[in-house]
Amino acid sequence: MNESLQHGSASAWCGHYRSLGHSVAVDGQLADGGHPLPKRNTVVLAANVEDGKQTVDGEELSVDQSLILAGGWSRFQVHLAMKVAVICAFIGVDSLLAVFLAPALGMQWGLSLVEQQLISSTWFAFGILGFVLSGSVADTYGRRTALVIFALLHRIGDLLTFAAPSFQLLLVARGIAAVGGVGTFNVCYPLLVEYSPPKRRAKAKLLLGVAWNAGVAYLVVVAFAVRTLSWRYLGLAVAPGIVATMWLLSCMPESPRFLLVQGRNAEARAALEAVAIANGATLPVASLAPHPTSKCSEGTGHSIWSWPLWGLFASRQRAITVGVLFVNFACSAAYYGLTFAPPGWLGGRSVYWNQFSATLLEVPVLLLAASLVDKLGRRWCLASLLGISALASLSAMVGTSSSLRSAAALLGRCSGQAALSLKWIISAENFPTSARGVGMALSGIVGSLGSTLGPLVFATMPAPFSFFVVLCMAAAVSTLKLPETARRDLS
Repeated sequence: MNESLQHGSASAWCGHYRSLGHSVAVDGQLADGGHPLPKRNTVVLAANVEDGKQTVDGEELSVDQSLILAGGWSRFQVHLAMKVAVICAFIGVDSLLAVFLAPALGMQWGLSLVEQQLISSTWFAFGILGFVLSGSVADTYGRRTALVIFALLHRIGDLLTFAAPSFQLLLVARGIAAVGGVGTFNVCYPLLVEYSPPKRRAKAKLLLGVAWNAGVAYLVVVAFAVRTLSWRYLGLAVAPGIVATMWLLSCMPESPRFLLVQGRNAEARAALEAVAIANGATLPVASLAPHPTSKCSEGTGHSIWSWPLWGLFASRQRAITVGVLFVNFACSAAYYGLTFAPPGWLGGRSVYWNQFSATLLEVPVLLLAASLVDKLGRRWCLASLLGISALASLSAMVGTSSSLRSAAALLGRCSGQAALSLKWIISAENFPTSARGVGMALSGIVGSLGSTLGPLVFATMPAPFSFFVVLCMAAAVSTLKLPETARRDLS
């Protein structure tokens, strides 16, 4: 290999990834944490490689084992994570854009309250379509193909939004942006997690949560700065995202797990070789192990179950899928219920201050969760956060002062934001590769229903906080019934 490839330069790696169609490997030295690479025809369990245990001869390499031997979490993964994090930040901008766009248009275009509410409702409604379409495309045509399609659609929708001459065309533009933005979000984390060694998957998702909050904070600052100008100046909040999308799409790799599931073993090996080169490592000469039969395909005996959506409810996978979906619903309903609670129920200041302060305070909780999620495990960490959310709702229910209710809401938002990030980790790790895109899409749809219904609890129930207490506690129990996936190979 030439020197530029050995040092992992971005341009050299891009060219290598596009042209590499066969495996080239030599004996060498490197593994996650500096462990020696095995000799030819050697394999180790992913957890054993990470712990520096002795290798076992004569077996094949799984994708997780190959990623660890290719340098673990190193330059390639950091570069990919940076790209995905920036995109997630600007999807966060778009997701809350209506908070500031709707009142600005209400004043400048004379929109009614119902018309203003339609702006945010359009985003959530078309976002469900984005989940459905992106999951199907990702599992059928690949993560990279889905990412390109929906990222471009997202940015086209943003451009049309701020060029819209009428309210009706603006709603159409927001719908296009929602399909693209939510579809992109649904593919970003699965792609990143499928390139991550087991012990780094959770931290990768929590990094995206921090990036999301950074995007929201940026939106609040821009919205405050242009509050006296034309509503079109809010486009300054999304404009950098267009440049970020072009950066994301440059040299974007395909998931080796997807390629292996599709039977494209040579391409999967080539993708892993590219990771090793970017990380300055070499892979041993060893074939990739066939992708394991997932729970989706067990006990069905019918070809209809080969469709990923049906497979998620087959045999032993059914209970896991139902549990994951309920946790997604509860996390979203509790978080967005508190976030969009009517001002009369909670204390607080202006909408700018409320959003900005909550966004900043959520970041330390995300960082704390990142340090505990592997030590405590996915289940106990998420169950603890849901318990804190239940406690926050209980405090808001019994609180007699606005300051106490405001503090309780802030505590609920902080724990709820971390829980929102962890629910995606649990979702991705409990769905098999062959149905991960569809499974994540279904989780997103159920989560969207929760985020839509959560705020309505305040209008339909006499004691809304008691509902959130019961919901969070039930979700905590459901979480503890799920399999623990920390540091385990993806199925």
